[in-house]
Amino acid sequence: MDNGGWLYPLMILFPLNALALVHATTSRSLRSAFMAAVVMIVSLPLGWFLFRNGMSAPVNKYGLTFTGADFLLGPDRKQKLPEAMLMFRYSIIQIGAILVMAYGMRLILKATRSPAPSANPAPARPAPGQHPPAPGAPPPSPLQQARKPDAPRSFLR
Repeated sequence: MDNGGWLYPLMILFPLNALALVHATTSRSLRSAFMAAVVMIVSLPLGWFLFRNGMSAPVNKYGLTFTGADFLLGPDRKQKLPEAMLMFRYSIIQIGAILVMAYGMRLILKATRSPAPSANPAPARPAPGQHPPAPGAPPPSPLQQARKPDAPRSFLR
């Protein structure tokens, strides 16, 4: 597999990891939280492997040989960081990306689960102490429906 081919599984790993996190936060069970943590822990070294192998071939600059990961995650082009530090920096980026994806998934999930406003709302019930409108009388306005009998008429409080 060429270098770029390693990045395709990485593009699948991120959303699957975010999906496990969303499932854990919506189901609120200990088992789901444990599984999301296991998926996150396993995905970090797997993601690092895919990222490191998916970058371009090494480049010789300033007498040093840099990999794509060195170029993207290193502080500058004059010194190389140890592999453990590069993996730590990558892990922070991966966790952040997964959290952002999971947050977006939760927003979409919340928006799709909220009930849509009805085109024909049910008629308002009269408040205690009020009588229902007489047959043939015009329906009350939304303002009259929302106003409580004891509420002041001003909207400013």
